[in-house]
Amino acid sequence: MRTSDRAEAQTERLLEDVDVVVTVQVFRPFLQFSNSHRYRPMSLDQEFRFLGKQNLVDVRDAIVCPADCAIPPDVSEFPDRIPTTSASELWPSNYMYIGGVVYNDTRSDKAVDISKEVLDWAKQRPNVMAPLRSADMQDHRLLDLKVRVGLPYLYVHQGNCEHMIVFSCIR
Repeated sequence: MRTSDRAEAQTERLLEDVDVVVTVQVFRPFLQFSNSHRYRPMSLDQEFRFLGKQNLVDVRDAIVCPADCAIPPDVSEFPDRIPTTSASELWPSNYMYIGGVVYNDTRSDKAVDISKEVLDWAKQRPNVMAPLRSADMQDHRLLDLKVRVGLPYLYVHQGNCEHMIVFSCIR
């Protein structure tokens, strides 16, 4: 092997080990009152650091929201019995909207595509919205996403619990 070939191979190995650190901020869910004009300023709830080689599902799994921990079944007949299911187990569907792509979390057999209505809505408004496409969250690394630092993106779970997420730093 020539010296230049060895140097190239060594450089390639070094570049494979190089990764970026992505800082993701998650904000508290938006208030959703239908007949109210109540205002709550956006507030940062959680901040995480991930490697660029990690998948988008790693971000999703790190996010903790009280709506996921809610105990949904009616316990009035047996108030002393502790429910064993949480809302996130009953309704595991969620998605992230990042840069014109809706990333669905399809890991659970119970998951349904809750983004379908959003995609259909966008198709009906070609003059207002650029075409959206969908993809599986688990198939995309953070490094592969096309994000703009500081721009707000969306995480939706439990059908209507909406969190703003921001990629605040990429190093």
